[in-house]
Amino acid sequence: MKQTFLYKLILFVIFLLLFNNSNAQYSYSWSMNYGGAAWDEAHSVVETSCGDIVVAGYARSQTQAMWLLRLNSTGDRQWGRLYTTHQLICPESIIETKDSSFIIAGYNAEPDSTYHDLWVVKLDSIGNLLWERSYPGSGNSHATAIIQTMDNGFAIAGYTKSKNAEDTFDSWTLKIDSIGNIVWQDIYVSMQENRAEDITELPDSSIVTTGFNNYNNGSNREIMLTKYSQSGNLGWLKFINLSEWDQGTSIISTSDSCLLVAGFRKYAPLTDFDAILMKLNYAGDTLWTRTLPSAKWEYSLNVIETYDNGYAMGITSETEKSVNANFMLAKFDENGVLMWQELFKRNSHDFVSKIIETQDNGILMAGSTYENGKSWDYGILKYESIDRSEIFFTNPIDSVISYTSEILEMEGCIQGYKMPKEIQVYCNGIYIETVSSFTVSTEPDCDFNFKYELLLNKGKNEVEFKVTDFKDFQFSGFRTIYYFPPPAKIW
Repeated sequence: MKQTFLYKLILFVIFLLLFNNSNAQYSYSWSMNYGGAAWDEAHSVVETSCGDIVVAGYARSQTQAMWLLRLNSTGDRQWGRLYTTHQLICPESIIETKDSSFIIAGYNAEPDSTYHDLWVVKLDSIGNLLWERSYPGSGNSHATAIIQTMDNGFAIAGYTKSKNAEDTFDSWTLKIDSIGNIVWQDIYVSMQENRAEDITELPDSSIVTTGFNNYNNGSNREIMLTKYSQSGNLGWLKFINLSEWDQGTSIISTSDSCLLVAGFRKYAPLTDFDAILMKLNYAGDTLWTRTLPSAKWEYSLNVIETYDNGYAMGITSETEKSVNANFMLAKFDENGVLMWQELFKRNSHDFVSKIIETQDNGILMAGSTYENGKSWDYGILKYESIDRSEIFFTNPIDSVISYTSEILEMEGCIQGYKMPKEIQVYCNGIYIETVSSFTVSTEPDCDFNFKYELLLNKGKNEVEFKVTDFKDFQFSGFRTIYYFPPPAKIW
C-alpha cells in the first residue's frame, strides 16, 4: 500500500478553500493509493452492508489477475486477494448481493484462446469462490455492468463481436438466474458498432440499458437507450443526438420515477469532450439535458442519486489531450441545476471509474492513478457529508446513569435530511420493539423527535437505538442504564 502525502495535503487545502461555502455539502475525509510493482487498475467499487469498501480491478505483470481489495470505512486495508483462475481477467463491475456475497462481471481469456469471454463470478463475503460462468458470445465479449434484479437474478450489460461487420461490436444484454443460467438474452445487431455500457431496473422489473450507436460509417456516434420487459421482450429503442459524437456511460432509476443518464458529447471539430447529464421519463422522453462546457476533455463515467434527492457525477477531466488527467466531482440539485463542480488536481494521471454514496451520506470515488516514474495504482477519495444523520438523547442526557424506577421514558432527536423509517430498540443485545412514530421538531439542531418507554431489567441495561433512515442506511445511539429498585418497605 502506498500513500501520497502531497496528494492528501493538496486535496485537504482544496476542500478548505473551495468547499467552505453555503452550497457545500461535503468535506474531505481521506484519500489513499494502493498498489505495488504491477500495473494496477481499479474499475469498480461497492460498500458492504457493514460499511466496508470493496474495490475490484486487476493487477497486470506476466498475466492479468483480478485484484479484490477490502478496506474499512477509513481506508485501512482489511485484506486483498488475487484471482488467477484464467490467463487474463478483467473485472468491470462489482455489487454486493442480498445474501452479503459479491457478484463481479467483466471478461476473461484462456492461454489457448484468441477471444475474450463475458465472465461472471460469485464470491462469498471473504472472497472465496462460490461459482463462475463464462459466456462466449459471437467472438470477443465483455460485460460492462451488472445489477441484482428484484427476482434475485442478475441483469448484465455488455457487448460481443458483431456478426455483420468486421472489428466492431454489438450490444449484448443478458438476464441470468441466481446461479448464472441464462434466462434470456438479446444482441442488438446493426451494420455499425454499438455497445451497452450500463444497466438499471425499473419498479415494474423491466430493464433499461444505455450506451452508444455509431453511424455515418463510424464518423458519428449517438446515445442509445434500450428497454426490455421482465421476460426480455423489446419495449423501446431510443437514439439521442446532442452533437456529432455522443455516448451514454451510466444510467440509474431515480426516486421520482425517472431515468438519469450520464455520459459525454463532442463538438466539431472533434477536439474535446463535455460531460452531460440527462433526465428522462420511463417512456424514454427527454425531460432536460445539462452540459458542463469546458476547454478540457471531460467525460462522466458514473452518476448517483444523493441523499438530498440531488445527483453527483464522477468525471475525468483531461488537459491537452491526455497530457494530464484529474478526478472531478459535479453536484446537481433535483432539477439539474449545477450546485458546484470541483477539480482535484495534482501532477499525475487520475481516471475516475466509479462513485458511490456511502452509509454516512458521503461520496467515495474509485479509479486509477499514475505518477511519472511509478506504476499505475488504485486511487480512492472519500468525502464526508456535513449533513450526516445522527441520533441524540435528550433523556437521559448522560450516557451512563442509575435509575430507581422500572420504566424510563426515553426521549431523543434525530438529525437527518428526511424522516427516518424506523428505530429498532435493543436491550442487552435482545431486540425489544420497533418505533416508527416521529414528530417534526421545532427545536434548533434537531429534525425529528421520538419518545419510547423502556421497561428496565434489574441491574445493567445496555440500550441501543438502531435507526434506519430514508435510504435504508443504519446508525445507532447507545445508553447504559443501571436500574436499582428501591428496597421493599418493612411493616
